Amino acid sequence: MASIMELRVTAFIPEDWLYVTADPYNNYYGEGNNRDFTYWTENNIKLFKMAQHVVINWNTSTINVYKAVGPTRTKILNRATGQEFIKDYPLTSDANITYNNTVLTPTSASLSIRGSAGNSALPELSPAIDWEYNISVDRNTGSVTFNGRHDGFPNHEIYKRIDGGTPVELYRFYKKTLGHLVDPMDIEVVSQNKVERMKRVPASRLNWSGTLSFATYTAYIGSIKCLLDPLSRRRIFSLKSFLRLRGRIAVFQFIFGCGF
Repeated sequence: MASIMELRVTAFIPEDWLYVTADPYNNYYGEGNNRDFTYWTENNIKLFKMAQHVVINWNTSTINVYKAVGPTRTKILNRATGQEFIKDYPLTSDANITYNNTVLTPTSASLSIRGSAGNSALPELSPAIDWEYNISVDRNTGSVTFNGRHDGFPNHEIYKRIDGGTPVELYRFYKKTLGHLVDPMDIEVVSQNKVERMKRVPASRLNWSGTLSFATYTAYIGSIKCLLDPLSRRRIFSLKSFLRLRGRIAVFQFIFGCGF
């Protein structure tokens, strides 16, 4: 019978630097976490983009949930000279990383967790990393069941650890493309069968090929390029102008039947 059950949920980018886009002169990158799947990321925010750590303690009859976000850095590589320009940004807000519905009995525990954290390089424009899970724990068997959903980017992982023992992997997900950050969350998770499957994305958010809206993705990538380039800051468009652009794209997509 378990005395303390820990559950760790994180999202991370496995590359050291993730290629985002390019222009005729430069390549643009966002910093990743440079690691594989592992439980051992506590106390090192450089190893994840977002994390929630649940500690269920039957000895003290408590459920504590800790949260954290990782740092954001961007890099521009001039292909002709090999010169790199790296910029650090403040940590993004963790205000939307929450939990509720906690229930603790002598033999079980349950709660709901919700994570949502944006990119501090583009706080008004970038889609957030999102997840939401309902979790149930059986104290006698040590089993954990969960269901929920998350974005198709980046990698996601869930582990359990009982009484300070060896961590056990419960779930892993290999990232799809950067465009899968765009709402809605497109991966549904059912722990009993250890499978992930694509959520049915509403047709209004799909283009003719069944992928996330190319217009949404390219507008996002274009804004990243403008922000990253220190010589082109005069070209950074405001949120107001972005929304005007979105409105024009929406008209185009309404005419041609593709989603935004």
